[in-house]
Amino acid sequence: MSVIIPSGGSYGLYSNSDLSNPQSFTKLIWAQFAGTPAASTKLLSAENSTAVDMAALGAGYTSGDLQLVTVPSTATWTNFPSQPDWTNWNCYALTGTTAGANSLKGYWQDNAGGGFVSQSMTGLAFTNYVDSIGIGTINESYTAAFYMEWDIPLTAAQLALQFGLSTPVVALANLWRYLPLVTVASAGDDLSENSYDMATSGLSLGASSPTFAGATRQSMMLMGAG
Repeated sequence: MSVIIPSGGSYGLYSNSDLSNPQSFTKLIWAQFAGTPAASTKLLSAENSTAVDMAALGAGYTSGDLQLVTVPSTATWTNFPSQPDWTNWNCYALTGTTAGANSLKGYWQDNAGGGFVSQSMTGLAFTNYVDSIGIGTINESYTAAFYMEWDIPLTAAQLALQFGLSTPVVALANLWRYLPLVTVASAGDDLSENSYDMATSGLSLGASSPTFAGATRQSMMLMGAG
């Protein structure tokens, strides 16, 4: 199962405590949009107290495009070189390192595989005020599952290992949050050892999940039994 983040309001999940460091983090989620985003919709974000400076992965800031976003008020964003099939399940990831050229990186890959499409831009140094999934402007609803967060920027090779797995398997010592997002009631519950729960707003239950989910759980149990 999964959760739906509806359009038309500031809906999703967020936390104002146990915050990520904008200069050393990874956020990863699976999402399926209801349609092609034609107007700004936040997917993953860390931002300052005025929502001016951020490290974010968004959609529709340019109609129909996925982009990295740092200062939406001045249209400071960078589109990806190719776009997802929005109504498919896709894996999305965002990483940040020390502020500077190409320090903010984003990735997406279709549920069917084929490799990550990536983009980078100059990131910002700011004090994080809120970590969020959705929240803020949501102009296109989407269904979300399997949110993971690390306190280091994962490499492309590590992301490739994590792709297709519904539970964290890489850099476990640096895992910050893991929210399966399989029910509304437990959506904000962090199942990592940190228990860095998130608050929720406006969620409803989704009817589907990425197609790998059941097989992944089975394969991981088999690996654990070996």
